[in-house]
Parts: sequence; C-alpha cells; structure tokens
Amino acid sequence: TTFIKHDLLTHFNFIQKNKVIVISEGVSINKFSSPNNLESTKKKYNLPKTFIYYPAQLWRHKNHETVLNGLHHLKTKFNLEIPLILTGSKSNAAPSIFKSIKTLKLQKVIYLGVIPFDDLIDLYHLSTIIISAALYESSSLPILEACAAGTAILASDIPSNLETSHIFSLNLFRSKDSQDFAEKLYNLWLNIDDRQKQIKTNLSNINSRSWEVIGSHYLSQFHKILHS
Repeated sequence: TTFIKHDLLTHFNFIQKNKVIVISEGVSINKFSSPNNLESTKKKYNLPKTFIYYPAQLWRHKNHETVLNGLHHLKTKFNLEIPLILTGSKSNAAPSIFKSIKTLKLQKVIYLGVIPFDDLIDLYHLSTIIISAALYESSSLPILEACAAGTAILASDIPSNLETSHIFSLNLFRSKDSQDFAEKLYNLWLNIDDRQKQIKTNLSNINSRSWEVIGSHYLSQFHKILHS
C-alpha cells in the first residue's frame, strides 16, 4: 500500500522515492467466490444459523480485545448477542483472549483453531459479516477474500484499510474504540440493504485485485528494470 511506501521513505531516508513501486496484494477470486460444501461445514463445526467471523491468528495486534469488549457492549446496551467465530493458531494473545471471553461471559464466541483451507472459504460464505480489526497491517487479505466471497465487512480504520476503502466499500470503526465497534456492528447486522449494497460494489471491483491483474503489474515492472 502507499502508506507502507511512506513508512519506508520516512524511516529509511537513503531510499530513493522513485525506486519504491507500490503493487497491491492480490486474491484468488475463483477460490473464494466458490464455496465447497456449506452444509457439511455447518455440521462439522456445529455452527450457529447466523454469525460474524474473524479469521486471524491470535496475535496482539489483531485486536481481538476490542472486538470482544464490543460484543459485551452490544449485549449490555442493545441486548443483542451475536455469535462470533474465531479461527487461527494460538499465538501470543491467546491467554488474554480466552480470559476475556470468560470474564465477559461471551458464551457465543466459538474458537475453532486452525482449520482446513476449504472450510475457511465456506466460513466466509456462511458468515453474515467478516471482521478485520487489526491495529496494524500492510494490507488486509481477509478484506479482499470477503469481497470475493460476497460477504459484508466491518474493519478497523487503520491507514491500510482507509486506503483500501477508496476502492472497496467498507464499514470502518475506530480501531481502539469498542463502543464504536459495537454501534457499527449493530447497524450493519440489522441493515441487510446496507450489506447488500456493499457486497454489490465490492463484487464489481474485486477483479482489479485478481492475481492475474496483480501479476501483470509485477511483470511490467520486471520488464522496465530489465530494459532500463
């Protein structure tokens, strides 16, 4: 993303500006647009009828705590309990995440651990909303995967996501504000028209991030380097 370019130029002042080329991350559209076996995946994990899904390793910068506190706020203020599915390996934030789930009495948070890739794709299609809550990312692959799968997205307002929102329709919340997360989730959860509008926009734009298109950008730059 462009913000990473600015980061590099700020912290490594020996780098020449014209030597840094920005090429966006790509996504396997064919894979994520086609579910595998939704009914089988539902039964395999005993999934609730509707849920939100946060596909992320249990790292601190993935900001699970804001999501969990937001769900607690949603429960206490709006009397709404939305099931949350978590996947990913137990990394450095795992103990605090599991402690928060217990302390906040979030009985509808389900942690599945590391799951097969085909099941992950099915979860994108089965979920009502994909969460991308990180405090720092060069770019968010789950956002692109959700766009390809045709699923609504609620994401933190970090620089890379703000940049992505110039192309794709995203619902953004203040990254460290659990109440803002809860309110944005509440509105998106209840408003199917907003979700469908977002999905339609993203499906129409996602082809610009196919690996075929992104690969052509790489090849173009390699060609320029070879012939410069």
